[in-house]
Amino acid sequence: MAMPAIVSKAKATVTDVRSRVPVLDHALRMNAHYGKVRGGALAGAVTYFGFLSFFPLVAVAFSVVGFVAVAYPDAKDQLVDSLNSTFPGLLCTGKACNASQINIDDIISAKAGTGIIGLVGLVFAGLGWLDALREALRQVWGLSPGGGNVVVKKVTDIVVLAVMGGLVLVSTVLSSFATSYTTEVLGWFGQEDNTPAKLGLRVLAFVVALTGDVLVLMFVFTRLPGHRLPRVNTVHGAVLGGFAVEVLKLFGTYLIGKTTGNALYGTFAIIIGMLVWINFICRAVLYAASWAVTGPQSTIEAETVANADVLDNEEAKAVSGKALPAAHTAQLRVQAERRAAAERAVRRQRDARVAAARGRGYALLGVLSLVALRGGRGRAAGSRTTSR
Repeated sequence: MAMPAIVSKAKATVTDVRSRVPVLDHALRMNAHYGKVRGGALAGAVTYFGFLSFFPLVAVAFSVVGFVAVAYPDAKDQLVDSLNSTFPGLLCTGKACNASQINIDDIISAKAGTGIIGLVGLVFAGLGWLDALREALRQVWGLSPGGGNVVVKKVTDIVVLAVMGGLVLVSTVLSSFATSYTTEVLGWFGQEDNTPAKLGLRVLAFVVALTGDVLVLMFVFTRLPGHRLPRVNTVHGAVLGGFAVEVLKLFGTYLIGKTTGNALYGTFAIIIGMLVWINFICRAVLYAASWAVTGPQSTIEAETVANADVLDNEEAKAVSGKALPAAHTAQLRVQAERRAAAERAVRRQRDARVAAARGRGYALLGVLSLVALRGGRGRAAGSRTTSR
């Protein structure tokens, strides 16, 4: 069989499989869309600002723990264990610290000053991260760079940052409680040795954390870019992104361990590991955004990216939240209104030029009439003088 025939048959087979397996077709379209918008480069930009936000966040978290620990002494150890389970070797306590680790006792001992400095740093770095994430999402969804009032955007970003922080905090606390107090909770019912019950609570912790991640991504996708996709698309994207984030949390220790175990990185191994993990999280979020824009309902945003075009602010506002063909209708209406406005502007300019020309003509006629009138009077006066 000739090579062209083999290639043609392979393409036909792939097309047939994609038509029979919608999830596979959607995944391939998502991956193509992600590549089209250069999602890897966008994730890199978001990673940079996310990394800068991490350390002020740790400072704020442990300064708060410093106050909470008065009533809840185990709070510090639980937070340290939770972070070290994801970033092995990042945090330390007491004197067992090296230059590449963060000493939590130092942060807690200066909790007031550290909290204020960390909060200021978190606001500035967090706003930069949100701005980078917003522009990344707008590019993934085929929108032009965001405009608008700078002050309004910053105030909105502060609200978004606060709500996101609250959702993440509640999700983390509930998940940590379900994970850390499995034995205690089962002991209340005399089931501390019941393996299925322990497994059930572990699953519950995962579900709680997944729900928190989905809610955060739903909030991000609907509020941050200033644009909305069809609701069903947003839900699907948020669920996929939340699941991906939770899987990365579960395997984060392995991923970072492989990175930090490389002797080439030396003292910077933990920092490199954090960058790798944050980058994976950012990629997961942008893949989820690509999944949302490519289905399950067809969107004009995906069509726009496929055509290497962007939706301007007026078109984006008109099609926000709409699936095809309603989005096409809204876009055509905006374009028709824009053409009509342009035609009206041309007519106004033409009418203004005609009116100006007519005015100049009338003025010229007036001047000529005045000159003629004066000339006539002069000739008449000359005639009278001659006759005398």
